[in-house]
Amino acid sequence: MRRFASLALLTACASSACPEPTPESAGAETSPAAPLAELTMGHASGQFHTVPVRVNDETLTVAILDTGIGIELISGALCRRLECTIDGEFSGQRMSGQEVTVPLTRLDELTVGGVTRRDVVAGVIDGNGFWPEPQIEAFVGLPFFADTPFTIDGPRRRLIVESPETAAQRERSATAIDVRVRRHGPAIDLFVPLQLGEAAAEVMMDTGSQTVILHPRYADPLGIDLDGDGIRRREGRDETDNPFVRSYTTIEQPVSFVGTPEQAHAGLDVMFQEIIHDGLIGTDLLSRFVITYDLPNDRILVAR
Repeated sequence: MRRFASLALLTACASSACPEPTPESAGAETSPAAPLAELTMGHASGQFHTVPVRVNDETLTVAILDTGIGIELISGALCRRLECTIDGEFSGQRMSGQEVTVPLTRLDELTVGGVTRRDVVAGVIDGNGFWPEPQIEAFVGLPFFADTPFTIDGPRRRLIVESPETAAQRERSATAIDVRVRRHGPAIDLFVPLQLGEAAAEVMMDTGSQTVILHPRYADPLGIDLDGDGIRRREGRDETDNPFVRSYTTIEQPVSFVGTPEQAHAGLDVMFQEIIHDGLIGTDLLSRFVITYDLPNDRILVAR
C-alpha cells in the first residue's frame, strides 16, 4: 500500500505544487545509514586484533587483522585442508630488511563480517614460529579493503566496513590526513606522517605490531641517549633467524599524526631498531583512536 500511495503523490505533484515535507514525515521515510558490516574484534597474544573469517564459503577460522602484513596470508595447514594449489610466489621485505619469499595461492572466496571478496591472492606460510596461537590460520591485510573504506574503532574494539553513506558520515566528524599508499604486486602498505616532538617521520600503520618502533636516527631529536641509563637492550634472533638489537624506553615528547596536535600523546613506550622504514606504529597508539582507512582516496580519517 505504501508504494501505491507514493505513486499517487508523485502524480498529484506533477500538476500542482507540493508542500515541503515536515521533519517528522521526512524522518519517517528514511532510515539511518548502515555500514556494509560491523563486528567486534577479538584479541590474541596481547597485541593482535582478530576477526572470524570464512574461506571458500565453507571453512570458518580466525584471522589477524593486520594493516602491516602486505598481503593476505593463510597457514600451510589451512591450505592443505582447502586442497589449494600453489600459483607462483611473492617476495617482500620485513621491516629489518631481509627478503622473504612466500608461495601464492588463490582463494575462491574470503569473507569478513558478511563482506566477500572473490579470487583472492594469498600467501601460504608454514612454520610454528610464525603463527602466534594455534586457532589463528590467516591474516587479513589491506588488499581485502583496497576498494572499500573500513574503520577500526580502537576504544570499542569494532571493525566497520563502510558503505558510501557511512563513509561520508565519518568524513564529516573526523580529521582527514593524506597518506602514502604503496602498492607493489599483490601487496599494499600504508604510511602516515607522524610528529615526534619537533621531528617528523613517515611511519607504517601496523596493527600487527604493538608498540611504536623507530629507527635509531630519531633518538637524538627526541633527546634519548640509547647508551644511557634507563635504556633496556635486547639482542637475539627473530622468527626468520635474523639477528637484532632492540632498545626500549619511553618518549616523553608529544606524538601525534601530523596536523593534529590536539590529539597528541606523551609517555608512549618505544622500541628503537635498525629497520628499513622511519618507523612503525602499532596498536598501543592506534587503538586510542577511531581510524577510517580510505585506500581509494589515499587518506585516513581520524577521530577520538
